[in-house]
Amino acid sequence: MLPMAFAIFHVGGNLEVIGDFTVIRLLILVGVGRAIVSGSLRFSLSNPFDRIMAILAAWLVISSIGHPDSLTNPYVYRLGLVWNYLGSYLYAKAYLPAFNRESLLRYCLLLSVFAIPFSAALLAEKKTQKNSYSMLGARSATAGSREGKVRAQGTFGHPILAGTVGATTLPLAFFIFRRGRKKIGLLAIAACVAIVIASASSGPLAALATTMLGIYAWRWQRHASFMIKAGLASLVFLQLVMTRDVWHLMSMMDLVGGSTGWHRARLIDRAVEYLGDWWLFGTDYTRHWMATGVSWSPNHVDFTNHYIALGVVSGLPTVILFATLITKSVRTALLALRTWAPNSDESYLIWCLLISLSAHVISMFSIDYFDQNYVLMYSLFAIFSNAKEKLTNELNNGEPSMPIHEIGTRQN
Repeated sequence: MLPMAFAIFHVGGNLEVIGDFTVIRLLILVGVGRAIVSGSLRFSLSNPFDRIMAILAAWLVISSIGHPDSLTNPYVYRLGLVWNYLGSYLYAKAYLPAFNRESLLRYCLLLSVFAIPFSAALLAEKKTQKNSYSMLGARSATAGSREGKVRAQGTFGHPILAGTVGATTLPLAFFIFRRGRKKIGLLAIAACVAIVIASASSGPLAALATTMLGIYAWRWQRHASFMIKAGLASLVFLQLVMTRDVWHLMSMMDLVGGSTGWHRARLIDRAVEYLGDWWLFGTDYTRHWMATGVSWSPNHVDFTNHYIALGVVSGLPTVILFATLITKSVRTALLALRTWAPNSDESYLIWCLLISLSAHVISMFSIDYFDQNYVLMYSLFAIFSNAKEKLTNELNNGEPSMPIHEIGTRQN
């Protein structure tokens, strides 16, 4: 995972090497190909995660038939998405196998370590307004600004996406700290917070708040299922008592000044209103949804929501499949917390992964994952998929899992 972890932070998803093949896509090609040849890649339709990913990939391609007016070849574009999503999933399945704790420990350590120099680069960009990653194909050579606040983005496609990687890596840095790597852990924690601050965006700050709340709630990890149900019940209650739909809470949030929560809430309104236009295969035209459009397409509005963006690309079935992956990941984490020893390092690892997933879920309401963040998202699905297989085997065979503290003993 070292090449991929480095590429996520310090190369990005924009540097094209051959045609439309970015460095990350080439890493997926080489990595998955190597895993197939060596026989280390396990993929079975009996695994619910694998099955959903197969259906998701197939539907992405099938939905191409509903896009005759696309400005680009709809089949090529959606095959590219399959390469990104399914490829990232298979890559992580192969190199983070069977919820192997040693591999996951290294993965968390790699992301934490690479976040440290990345935070320094973003802070420098915020101060100088010059993006040092521009020589590696960064989208912008200069930092943008809003309401007088400079917004750094580094190798990522947008400041919100750059801030998101800080918020979603933070739980892994806490895990490294707990595992005894105190200095690296503290540096990584500070780096992740600095990345969020440098992005000057409300979405990452909300994701950061989710992360900090989740880390604090670890003391009640045995009641995780109740806390999640209580949170969902609260949203249902608010939906019933509010004069507007519950997602309009976003329009009240402005954590950094100049935020466009109203746009995000209105976008959901319009997506629901025009559901008939896109529910099956998606749609090639959304310009009539909002008063303002985007420079990259005369036919679309700004999709500041990953869930809606998926729906526009390939319909409601894709959104449902994606939401199912999230739901199954949460259920797998809850099963692990009930099965593994409470307050153990192993349980803390699955808790931190669950918190990272939660931060992604929050962030995707404010931005479309059109850059390398998809690698982190689908890698999490792969990790939970492997955890599901491990839990199933343990419960069927009655085999206790190895305490994670044994890892350090065997490595030293």
